[in-house]
Amino acid sequence: MSAFGLLAKPGSEVRVVVSPKIMTATEKLRSIPLKKRQCLFGDEKSLHFYRTYTQRNCALECEANFTLDFCKCVLYFMPKDSDTRICSRKDMECAKSARKVMELRLTDASDNVSTTFNLTNRHSCGCLPGCFAVDYTSKLTLTTLTDKVGKAKLEYLGNKPPQYFKKNMAVLH
Repeated sequence: MSAFGLLAKPGSEVRVVVSPKIMTATEKLRSIPLKKRQCLFGDEKSLHFYRTYTQRNCALECEANFTLDFCKCVLYFMPKDSDTRICSRKDMECAKSARKVMELRLTDASDNVSTTFNLTNRHSCGCLPGCFAVDYTSKLTLTTLTDKVGKAKLEYLGNKPPQYFKKNMAVLH
């Protein structure tokens, strides 16, 4: 859950296309039981660390709570209270195990994980998608930069040779 972003290595030209995916619902949907509609309105589930309910925020908070219960600490990037201990190196194996359990819980529809790890309902997250949600997908293409740079563009390079640019910079669109 902590892996968001993109890397562009020097000498590459990367084009990124970001597309929104918007999910909306009418208020009439509230009358359908939650089990059938499979989405949550923002006021139906409150989160401790986030003001806005999203499936991702719910999953992050759930993972933090589970890691805290399981390891008595949270990883540095997880939401936490000011008095919550941040995991040290000696806690990393426990934190990795907690993350694996959480990933299994989020992907395993059966209750095998709950039984195997003796988990209680307290560890059940119920992180359904939001009935109103904006998500983004991205597509990228990558090419290698060419050594050919026009005279006008050399000025932008600080009159450094094109090889310097190719070795130390990346272009993003």
